[in-house]
Amino acid sequence: MKWHEINGEIGNVKYFNAFNMLPDSFIFKPARNKFRFKFTDIVSCNDFLESKVGRVSMFDNYRAICKIDKDSPMVNISLLDAKNYCSLLNARIPNEQEWFEILYTYITNKYNFNEWYITLHGNKDVNEILLDSNMMLGNGFEMTSTVSNKPISNIMKGGDVINDLSHLDPFLKATFNITSNSYSNLMFRCVR
Repeated sequence: MKWHEINGEIGNVKYFNAFNMLPDSFIFKPARNKFRFKFTDIVSCNDFLESKVGRVSMFDNYRAICKIDKDSPMVNISLLDAKNYCSLLNARIPNEQEWFEILYTYITNKYNFNEWYITLHGNKDVNEILLDSNMMLGNGFEMTSTVSNKPISNIMKGGDVINDLSHLDPFLKATFNITSNSYSNLMFRCVR
């Protein structure tokens, strides 16, 4: 499992207003200006199935798919299994803010964030685009630990199987049912 260290600071971004981490009200002004933590790539089939959690996982239907491509992301598992896997690494599932900080840092290392935003969204206010899951980019989604205001749901963000964050949008989100294990495109990573 590969870990990446992130050590960043939210700069002067005119599209951030009044960031709250209340469920489904992700209105941007960072809750903290500076942040530092470690995160993994998307957890692969091989990493998951070789762990204690994966060896006892009941989802044998996906175990067969993983045998074909051990480097593919581990999907079709429950949030509980993902949390248990991360806890083996003394880590946890990232919350929505941490997921945003990972992507924000990636973007700002390559672009001026305000120019990037205008290119993608024009002059739309951030709150106009937040819940438009139809605009979510990537070839999958990522679990977060942030609880939604919908029953038994958490927030999910755009994700990318090959860990290329360049086309993802940190502002967009949707929800997933935390009791389900049937999401074939819902991946996860760990943070600590």
